[in-house]
Amino acid sequence: MRIVDKLANEVPYFQQRRDATGRLGLSTLQKCTAAIRMMAYGSAADAFDEYLRLSPNVALACLDKFTDSVVNLFGDEYLRRPTPADLQRLLDVGEYRGFPGMIGSIDCTLNDINILDRSPVFDDILHGRAPKVKYSVNGHEYKLAYYLTDGSICHSQKPGSYLGYSKNWENNESVYHTAQYDSGGRTKWVQSV
Repeated sequence: MRIVDKLANEVPYFQQRRDATGRLGLSTLQKCTAAIRMMAYGSAADAFDEYLRLSPNVALACLDKFTDSVVNLFGDEYLRRPTPADLQRLLDVGEYRGFPGMIGSIDCTLNDINILDRSPVFDDILHGRAPKVKYSVNGHEYKLAYYLTDGSICHSQKPGSYLGYSKNWENNESVYHTAQYDSGGRTKWVQSV
């Protein structure tokens, strides 16, 4: 609710108003819910007609204003490069959870790969500025941090290392794989670990 409250207090578009007849217009929560659902689930703008009582045009305006406002209000705090202390905390949490060398996780559903290709999240890895780490999995030494992905390995157009997870339903075992991609998004190698 922190985001909703801040938007309501600082962005006029998100403040609930009365229309010419005196009826209350859309609430901040309705507008934020529409924007977040479109981003999180890939929902179409016309999916909110009855659920949130928003027209497709209003839903798209909510998304546009929401993303601009979140970047303006929270960008300095959350949309920045991690500091060395942030990276160390992420590495410590990953190791505690059984994933040494992990600096984050990525949900590879819907249209996420298109977003990842435009995101600077892998730029440090691409330009050789990735955090230097050293860890071992099943006797194999690794020196690059990685992002954990769900279900299957994320195929991106950016080179880098990824750890994927899948389940062998025949024997109910979890299988983890590492993969390395080149600059054309082609798999250089995949290895079960």
